[in-house]
Amino acid sequence: MSKKTLEGFVRAMKFFDVVTHPQNTTFDKIPLLHCSNLTKITSRKSSSSSSSSNEGENKRAHLEENGIRCDLYVHESLCNRFGTLHGGCIATIVDVLTTCALLVDDENSEKGGGVTTDLHVSCVKSARMHSTVTVEAISKRLGKTMGFSQCELRDENGAVVAYGTHTKFLGITGPKL
Repeated sequence: MSKKTLEGFVRAMKFFDVVTHPQNTTFDKIPLLHCSNLTKITSRKSSSSSSSSNEGENKRAHLEENGIRCDLYVHESLCNRFGTLHGGCIATIVDVLTTCALLVDDENSEKGGGVTTDLHVSCVKSARMHSTVTVEAISKRLGKTMGFSQCELRDENGAVVAYGTHTKFLGITGPKL
């Protein structure tokens, strides 16, 4: 793991710690209390074109995407009346963990979090109470002021439970990390 990536993961962990701090009483804390095995992930971006004539596309094909992976235990406090993971909980998980993914990638971030400008979540399949869902959130692109990320939740069999995209304004907002 490169020094830049390690520092980014430390930033993301600090953000996670701020959200789950005992004195924090905000809603986004509740689902995170049921997350475990928080790890940093790196994957290769795929190229949309195999043509070597476009140098910019060729360079992009070799960049890495950084992000966060964790396991979410579907506790009864995270479920709806049908005994499955609540859609609002899924949206919160997508929001917070894609923010962590952006923090892993944003080497210029002095203050964490940013402000959501767009959050889209699609619930595909239910996740039963007392099961475990694997969550992966990836930073897709960082601009000067905007960050774009995506997230996927998968059940114990690897089937997609939900996926989402998140756009954030990355100005200096939030607690110092």
